Amino acid sequence: MNPGCGNNTRTQTIREWFDSFGIPLDDDFFIEWATFQKNFVMLIRETERLLGESAMRQIWSPIFGILYLCYDLEKEFLPQFRENAEKLLRGLQMIAGTKTT
Repeated sequence: MNPGCGNNTRTQTIREWFDSFGIPLDDDFFIEWATFQKNFVMLIRETERLLGESAMRQIWSPIFGILYLCYDLEKEFLPQFRENAEKLLRGLQMIAGTKTT
């Protein structure tokens, strides 16, 4: 698959790519992050289409906060990430699902 970067002179397996970053194939966070990104991108594109640029400027700051700032460093990371990701996706689903065009 062409990833859209590089000059395509080198091919590698997924295992080789993961190994180059030190990511085990069964890394729970990496798998959940990739899944989240796929769902997030689809929802954010729909939300952008429905709301427009002006409204999206008001949404980006809370999105950043939920994804990157709302963590208790005394607690385990992955359960907090799961909760934050679920909240964010649910919120975007509500916006995309209830907004009429």
